[in-house]
Amino acid sequence: AGARAPPEFLYVEDSGVMRKMVSASLQKMGVVVHVACDGEEALAKLRAREYALALVDLGLPKVSGLQVIQELRAYEQARPGGGGRRQPAAIVSGTVVQAEVDEALRAGADFFLPKPVTADQVMKVYAEVLRRKRELAPESTAGGGPGGGGPGAGGGGDGGPEKNARVLVIEDENSTRKFLIKILEKFGYQAAAARDGAEGLARLQEREYFVVFCDLNMPVMDGFECVQRFRHWEADQLRRGQARLKTGGLGGG
Repeated sequence: AGARAPPEFLYVEDSGVMRKMVSASLQKMGVVVHVACDGEEALAKLRAREYALALVDLGLPKVSGLQVIQELRAYEQARPGGGGRRQPAAIVSGTVVQAEVDEALRAGADFFLPKPVTADQVMKVYAEVLRRKRELAPESTAGGGPGGGGPGAGGGGDGGPEKNARVLVIEDENSTRKFLIKILEKFGYQAAAARDGAEGLARLQEREYFVVFCDLNMPVMDGFECVQRFRHWEADQLRRGQARLKTGGLGGG
């Protein structure tokens, strides 16, 4: 089989320094980066072709980042046969205020990234884009395929998460916790929350979750200790024949 083509991103940023820095970092990771300096140029490029991911600065000249996203979504809906297909897009902003995050999501953004954005953050977003595509792919039926009913599958016949699957967000920072819950609920998950590691551990021991998002730096009990204690508890459950393995991730901050 031939080599897989590298992903192509569109990075929309009016700061030349930031544009060059982030583009160079992404290129080192094998990404082909296209750039635009303002909202008008971004819209022209987004209408001309599709990108694996669009990163759009919020405060752009001529046409704002929110307007770019809104007009892109309107264009996608209006084009022939394009009602169900949309380009993944993230808003990038120097401020993370809940009202701003809400407005970006309402405009049609899929993700919200704080500045200064790093290539690692962008690639994590792209990994999430690919994960969502795999869940929606028709070939991800139950069985031996990538989306089959192996460990971590949600139990649905299509290999993706069950409808209304429960997830747990363990995060002490209010705005981040609310933002994550809003994103998860937007994609059909039932999101529960805990404000520190101790509360998170208690919730994990009470019921089963499809996936767990756990912050690293938290009061009372940090993310490392929370996960470590849960795994010890889970191992004890396994010995008793009552194991409930969960997938999850630790986040810094």
